[in-house]
Amino acid sequence: MKIFISSILYPIAVVALLSSCLKDKGNYDYKEINEVGIGGVEQKIPYEVFSFIDTLKINPLIQAADVEDKNRYNYEWKLIKSSGDQTVDSIDYVISTDPQLKYPVTLPAGEYKGYLKVTDKVEETSWGVTFFVLVRTITNEGYMVLCDDGGKGRLDVIASVSEKEYKIAYDIWKNEDYDWGKPYAIFFNYNLQSGSTTYYVAEKGTYGLNKNLLTSEAQDMKWAFGEVPEKVSIKGMNSTTFSFDRRREVLVNEKNQLYARNTTLGGSLFEFPINFVNGRDEFKASKHIGMPIPNSLAGYFPYGHTILIYDETNKQFLELIDKNEFPTPIKFSNTNYFPTLTGRDMVHVESTSNGLTFAVLKDPIDKKFYMYGMRLGENAVNTQQYYMEIPIATTSTINHFAFHPVLPYLFYATDHTVYQFDYSQPNLSPKVALNYPNDKIAVMKYFPLVGWNPYALWEREKAFKLFVARNVDKGADETGVLELYTAPALGQPLVRNAEFEGLGKIIDIEIRER
Repeated sequence: MKIFISSILYPIAVVALLSSCLKDKGNYDYKEINEVGIGGVEQKIPYEVFSFIDTLKINPLIQAADVEDKNRYNYEWKLIKSSGDQTVDSIDYVISTDPQLKYPVTLPAGEYKGYLKVTDKVEETSWGVTFFVLVRTITNEGYMVLCDDGGKGRLDVIASVSEKEYKIAYDIWKNEDYDWGKPYAIFFNYNLQSGSTTYYVAEKGTYGLNKNLLTSEAQDMKWAFGEVPEKVSIKGMNSTTFSFDRRREVLVNEKNQLYARNTTLGGSLFEFPINFVNGRDEFKASKHIGMPIPNSLAGYFPYGHTILIYDETNKQFLELIDKNEFPTPIKFSNTNYFPTLTGRDMVHVESTSNGLTFAVLKDPIDKKFYMYGMRLGENAVNTQQYYMEIPIATTSTINHFAFHPVLPYLFYATDHTVYQFDYSQPNLSPKVALNYPNDKIAVMKYFPLVGWNPYALWEREKAFKLFVARNVDKGADETGVLELYTAPALGQPLVRNAEFEGLGKIIDIEIRER
């Protein structure tokens, strides 16, 4: 049944209501509320911060009739990712309950909406203001410095945000529950197709780190093997950039077994060891893997190139060709300089930006070091370029080698001293380049870029910086110092470009490319 009410009743209802209100006048107590205004919070321009580096600081200005009573108000600061579900009001979003916000940012990169709610506890009223935060991160690219913090891994990250400005994120794992024992190494495998990967090697195994933050969601690498081992401990890794047939990620484990997987296939595994010459004769593989670096400026894109493997059992160079499953003795289009069967021990391999791959071998009899230079070309067409004895200007133990990406310089180092050798003039004696009598050199490396094109000119110049890391003994603790040097042409002294202090005890350094 429908009910209709005539509009003639409305004036009567209004009169009755007004009459009632007039009769109740004076029955209620009215008072002026403590209206709260919030200033000092930027509401239009986002606050820009770097995760794991910056602290988001906001000092609100409370405007109210009763502002002197500091205990009268509760504060609640929240951050919600702009792309997330903003209808959810959860305690999980609360980042602080202090009157002034001082929040060390540990969030993934992205845009966030912020809220400040101020509650008057006396009158039980709440007032709010909205702001915006843009979070950036340097863990997507930069230099990863692996440190030993009392037997546990610590990771510091350094990134250049402009030609002369750097950002440092100290100990980004301090809030993580990583307990994988003593840190050993860190690797970054650049991959254009399946995504680049960062691996952390520690006492309890090898772990793939989160691609964005290098923290959390670490995956035990043992699950990447067809026959799952108890743990995986990697001694050496590398990956190809270009290939005709299979783009491969190659590794050598603690048993000197060689594995490879095709990264062009989703979900591919390290199925079985391939350290068998021609698929038949087993050998112990060196951890040093030679992998040519493409150079777009020089037009060098080595499709189907040789991956250089060293056979420690038979003391010989091998190659893993693009289409082959197993390594074979390496072939050169010329044999002007050295035999592939060397009889020596491999101590270092490094590829440079000018398309060369260098190997440093030590003779077990005369204890001398020898340099082998080769070009691992497209379609596995390899040529020999250099061979010579490296003049060593010291009787101390040599621990580190580094080849300049373009210039004919080889640097080698003891615990305390760096020497420079111009291999284009082998008759000249090496010279002392750097000396740290009270500190121990931990790492010496160049980082030529694989993905050259995405970088500005000033960023590309970083590929020509020599990284020298040393640990400073401060009694019970050791702290790390990292220096970057430019090697001028014509044998001029090294020029220091940057120095970073306050790092942990440095174990290893690796680049994480864009």
